[in-house]
Amino acid sequence: MKLSGNQNGFSLLEVLIALVILAIGLLGHSKIGALGVRANVDAHLRTEATFLAQDMIERMRANRPAAESAYYAGINYAALDCAGVQATICSEGTAGAATDCTAEEMADEDAFHWFCEVDATLPNANVAVSSAAGVYSVQISWDGLDEDGNVDTNDVSATFIP
Repeated sequence: MKLSGNQNGFSLLEVLIALVILAIGLLGHSKIGALGVRANVDAHLRTEATFLAQDMIERMRANRPAAESAYYAGINYAALDCAGVQATICSEGTAGAATDCTAEEMADEDAFHWFCEVDATLPNANVAVSSAAGVYSVQISWDGLDEDGNVDTNDVSATFIP
């Protein structure tokens, strides 16, 4: 009986190696896709935070008397409770117009609505409004994710003169 010189199973080994290389490539492709989605979410949250900081700046510019007295910087934003209903909404005054409000009441209402918008938009958000020498600073921070999926604090800040 004559033995043939053919090697059986060599093509199967080539196919297995090709499948391993293909699987590694597909895993890399899915990782790049996941990083792209994470970067897109991060960019969206950063854009929202920028809009929210600008919103507070515009609220302060609309209420110059409270802004010039640094009233907005004295509000304890962390103590605001968005789950409950605000006790008094000054724009629903006796005549139903915002002209019934004092500058401080309007600032309190601005702070409440703005903080609740920040809290609803950004995950685990913290805000700070400070004033020094007539210059306001609005800072917003929130929890995001880094490239490895770990929690990373992101922040946006803006300064302006009312």
